[in-house]
Amino acid sequence: MNQFYDCHTHVASLEDLKFYQTYGITPCLNVSSLAEYETITQWQADLANQSGHLLPVVLSVGCHPWRADRFEQDFENQYEELIKQATLVGEIGLDRVWTDLPLSVQERRFLQSLELAVKHQKPILLHTKGREEDILSLLQGIDVPIIVHWYSCRVYVADYLALGAYFTIGPAILTDPVVQALVREVALERLLLESDGRVALDWLVAKQLSYQEMRDLIVATVETIARLKQISVVQVQRQLAQNAYQLLMT
Repeated sequence: MNQFYDCHTHVASLEDLKFYQTYGITPCLNVSSLAEYETITQWQADLANQSGHLLPVVLSVGCHPWRADRFEQDFENQYEELIKQATLVGEIGLDRVWTDLPLSVQERRFLQSLELAVKHQKPILLHTKGREEDILSLLQGIDVPIIVHWYSCRVYVADYLALGAYFTIGPAILTDPVVQALVREVALERLLLESDGRVALDWLVAKQLSYQEMRDLIVATVETIARLKQISVVQVQRQLAQNAYQLLMT
């Protein structure tokens, strides 16, 4: 079980998907529309035809807060059906930093997504940028596993932990003191590994990465968690894989 699980990622091409097969990483693929679901499904079939092996993937379906005003066009009345086929509901949430969409528009779709997650007993994966406290208030009484993606807020960590939340950690840990502090505070049993996809990593490091460099960043993330926790890389990798397996594969 000592493999890597990328617990939140986006793919923009068949080559992006092939990366995961090449390096033996199990991806949790974000799906934010019916068209994206159909495209990823086709890429997975194409990759299986090319290699003779079906890449194991986990699907996460959700209305991203940046696209809350495009919900009808994106999902064409298939939102609940896609959620039923997925492992996770996400990435869902609220944002006041990277989008100008009114909070009321975002919140309507977020609440709808939470309702479906509870109905179908699916874990949720949260986007919380600038709306950490608002989201906490809406999560009260939600009885499904909670995963918080790329948390970069200095407060409310204990509140999310009180709800049983997990936190995904990506290569931002290499340079962001807030993420480093989060890793020091949160028990290893509540952490997961993520990349957020090649586009996000290109943005993070301000250059276009090769796939080898992308893998190197994932490995460096695990190594940095180990350094901050003052334990071995093997121990970190094993625990992160166990956390992911229990949440996503069982």
